[in-house]
Amino acid sequence: MRIGYEDGDTSGAGQECADSGAELLVRFAMWCGNSAHLSDADVGTHYQNASVLVDYLCDGFSEGPAEAGEYELRRFVDNVYIRTCSDVSIGAVLPDTLALLYGFLTVESGFQWPEWLEEILAERERYTMRLHQYLHILAAARDPERADIRNWLTDYRDDMDSRCLLLPTEFADGASWGETMGMRESALYDEANARWQRDRLRMLQESADMDDIRSELTARYLQWMHMPQDELDGQTPSAVILAEQDENGAEMRQAEPSGDDEA
Repeated sequence: MRIGYEDGDTSGAGQECADSGAELLVRFAMWCGNSAHLSDADVGTHYQNASVLVDYLCDGFSEGPAEAGEYELRRFVDNVYIRTCSDVSIGAVLPDTLALLYGFLTVESGFQWPEWLEEILAERERYTMRLHQYLHILAAARDPERADIRNWLTDYRDDMDSRCLLLPTEFADGASWGETMGMRESALYDEANARWQRDRLRMLQESADMDDIRSELTARYLQWMHMPQDELDGQTPSAVILAEQDENGAEMRQAEPSGDDEA
C-alpha cells in the first residue's frame, strides 16, 4: 500500500491500480448505459465523477472503490472532491454516482455495502450544503487562505474526527505535521495514517469505547513515530520529519528578499 520513503521511489502497485481502475471505469460506463438505461450525457457525468474517485484512491491509497474504507471515502466526499469541483451541476450528482458505482460493484462482484457507506449516501443534503458553501466562498475569495475557507476546513476536520478519529496533528512536544509537507514528510504521514486507520477499524470490532480506542491509538502512533526504522537508515520518523522541515524552512528563508533587495 505504501510507496517508499525515498524521494521519487515508486512501486508497481500504483500502475497496476491505475490499469485496474481504467478497466473498471469502462465496465461501469457500459453498465450505466446498458443495464441502468442512462442517457449518454448522464453516463458521461457519472463516468467523470467516478474517474475522480478512482484516481484519488489509486494515487493516495493504491486501492479501488471496493477496497476503500470509511476514512478514504468520507475524505473524498466531504473534502477532496468538493475542492476539485468546478461545475456545481456535476458535483450535485456525486451521491448518485456513488450509489450507481457501488450498485454496479454489487452486481458484478457481490460487493457488500457496509453501514457507513449507507450513511454517507444518506447525507446528501449535508454534502450539497458543503459543496455550495465552498463554491460560494471560493467565488468570493481573493485570498485562498482567508478565514472562511479555514473555517470550512476546520468544520470538516472536526466532523471527520468525530466519525473516524483522525490522526493527531502533533507527534512530539511542540512538533506537528506541516501544512505544506516535503516528500518524506508526506510519505511518512501517509504511512502513519494508514497504520492509524487500520488499527482503528480493528479496535472498533473489539470495543465501542471511543475514549479507550483514541488513547490506545495515540500510544501506538507516538511509539511508531519515535521508533528507529530500517527504511530510514535507523532514524525515527519524527527525526526525519523535523530535519526535512528545518531544511525546507532554511530554503524558504534564503529565498526571501532582503531589505536591500526590496528597496
